[in-house]
Amino acid sequence: MKKLIIISFALIALVIAPQLQALAAPEAAENIVESISIAPDSDFVAKPVDWAFGFQRSASPLDDLIEGFHNYLLWWISGITVFVMALMGYIVVKFSRKRNKTPNKFTHNTMVEIVWTVIPIIIVIMIIVPSMRVLYTIDHLEESDLTLKVTGYQWYWGYEFPDYGVEEFESRLLPEDEMKEGDLRLLEVDQPLYLPINKDIRVILTSDPNGVIHSWGIPSLKFKRDSIPGRINEGWIRVDEEGVYYGQCYELCGPDHAFMPVKIIAVSEEKFNQWLISKGGNPAGIEAETQPASEEAPQEESQAAPQEETENIEGEQ
Repeated sequence: MKKLIIISFALIALVIAPQLQALAAPEAAENIVESISIAPDSDFVAKPVDWAFGFQRSASPLDDLIEGFHNYLLWWISGITVFVMALMGYIVVKFSRKRNKTPNKFTHNTMVEIVWTVIPIIIVIMIIVPSMRVLYTIDHLEESDLTLKVTGYQWYWGYEFPDYGVEEFESRLLPEDEMKEGDLRLLEVDQPLYLPINKDIRVILTSDPNGVIHSWGIPSLKFKRDSIPGRINEGWIRVDEEGVYYGQCYELCGPDHAFMPVKIIAVSEEKFNQWLISKGGNPAGIEAETQPASEEAPQEESQAAPQEETENIEGEQ
C-alpha cells in the first residue's frame, strides 16, 4: 500500500512539474513578442504547454459559453459513469454464483423498463437544450466589423481581407534554420496574421479547388472550422486581449499536415491599420475609395443640365 501511494505521488509530480516550469519561464513569451515588427502591447501568448491539463487560456467571448457547457456535460458524464459502474459492481456481487445459487427466472419488469426509458430521455433533453444554445451562438453573427477569408492549400494558409483591398498572402511554416531563440517549433510562420481586438470578425473558409480538406483552428479563441475545396464555410471570432495566438490544421490532410501552423497577432485598431497599409490595403475600406467617384457623377450631370437648357433656348430664338 505504501509503495502504491509513493508511486501515485511520483506520477503526480511528473505531471505537475513541467506546467510549473512553463509558468515560471516568461522569457519565451518575451522573445516571441520582440521578434514582431508591429508588436502588441501585451506579453500574453496562447500556446500549447507540455503536460497541460484542461483548456488553453482564452481571450474570446465564447470562452465562458463553451467551457461552461463542457463542465456541465462533464458532471453528467461522471455521474452516469459512476452510476453504471456501481450498478455493475452490485450485480456482480449480489448475483454471483456463490451468493445466488438458484437464480430468479423472469422475462421482463414493466416498472424497470419505464424507468430506464424515461430517465435517459430526460438526460438527453437536459443535454440537448444547452448544446443548441452553444451551437446557435458560435454560428450566428448579426453584423461583422470586417471579413477575413482563409484558404487552405497543400500545405500552407492563404489570408485575404476583401473589405480593405488586401490581396491574398501566404503564411508558411518558418524553417528551423530561420527560427530565433524563444520561437516555438512547428508553430512559427513567415507571415503571421494580424487581427484587431474588440472587433467581430466574420471568417470565410475554403480550400484550393484542386486540394484537400483542411481545418483552421485556434484553441484559445474557441474556433475551428473545416475548409473544403469548392465550398464556403463560415464562422466568427472576436479577440478581447492583445497578444499572440497559435493554432494548427486539425484535419489530417496529407504528408505535411503537421506543418500547417496558424499564428495570429492581436493588436489595437491603430496598429492593425498600420499593418493593413504595409500590405497595400486601405484602412478606410474599399467603399471609401469608390465613393468620391460616385459623388462626382451627380455634380457633372447637374452642371451639364443647365448647359443643355441654354442651348435649347438659343435654338428656339
